[in-house]
Amino acid sequence: MIQMLIAVSTTKPGGLGARVSHVFETSPTITFIDSDTMSEVEVVEVKTGFFGSNAVQIVLERGANVLITGMLNPISYSYLAQGGVMVVPGATGLTAEEAVNRFVSGQQVQQVPMPQAPQMPPTMPYPPFMQQPQRTFPIPMMPPFDRERRREMLEYQKWMIEKQLEIMEKQKELLEKQLLRIKKLLEEMED
Repeated sequence: MIQMLIAVSTTKPGGLGARVSHVFETSPTITFIDSDTMSEVEVVEVKTGFFGSNAVQIVLERGANVLITGMLNPISYSYLAQGGVMVVPGATGLTAEEAVNRFVSGQQVQQVPMPQAPQMPPTMPYPPFMQQPQRTFPIPMMPPFDRERRREMLEYQKWMIEKQLEIMEKQKELLEKQLLRIKKLLEEMED
């Protein structure tokens, strides 16, 4: 198996013997474990504040390959996935060591079933002679923007697009330079 750094959201005081926390974002500690030696590398205390916790940042900064946790919200999941972290939810009730051992050995880590989206109950179709009742739900509408507010929004959009174009131009220049270097190296190799 490839050596991995596995992050486990744990209850206090953290470590291999600590339980996997129920919710990643409210986890008091994150324990980092080396998959080869199965030893605890580090226990980091998660700080929470007005804007939530720094749990995602901790996992990404430490370079973890895998996160084992109870549950986590979709925003945290997307940040971790974009950072290349494999997320393994549903490990509530296990110790960090048990969860990592299950993961490394290929067993199912999930202890509790993850909640599914509620399903609509099956309905019987209405007979053709009966009129189907109308289902109208009020659609919340945004208050109309006044002309000045709309102008401000359009000015901001214009500014954002201009900035994006500047960035793209710089990227284009860098790519052209890189392409020239590669061409030069290829020419040198042919000589």
